[in-house]
Amino acid sequence: MSAIALSPASGVLFFWWGQRFLLGGQVRWSDLLPGALATMAGLVGLRTFSYFVFTPLIVTNAINYGAVGVVLVVESWLIGVGYVVYGGALLGRWVPEHHGHRYHAG
Repeated sequence: MSAIALSPASGVLFFWWGQRFLLGGQVRWSDLLPGALATMAGLVGLRTFSYFVFTPLIVTNAINYGAVGVVLVVESWLIGVGYVVYGGALLGRWVPEHHGHRYHAG
């Protein structure tokens, strides 16, 4: 198995387990999987975005502003990671509630 396929798979397992751990085991594993998948998909998107945007931005800011410019770019990236992790968990909760199976009584 290549590293490209192993990294997202291990990321999904990490976020799946992390949600279970942080919620104290009160939520079923199956209910946590959409959040783990959404988080990992968001991180893959952020990784792609970072390659095209943040890499040249770090170089430009290092030349123009020195170490402070690099720190500001890295700080912006960390804010993006936090947003993706939080948004992935929210999306994982919202999608099954609004687009999941509808159960009707009777």
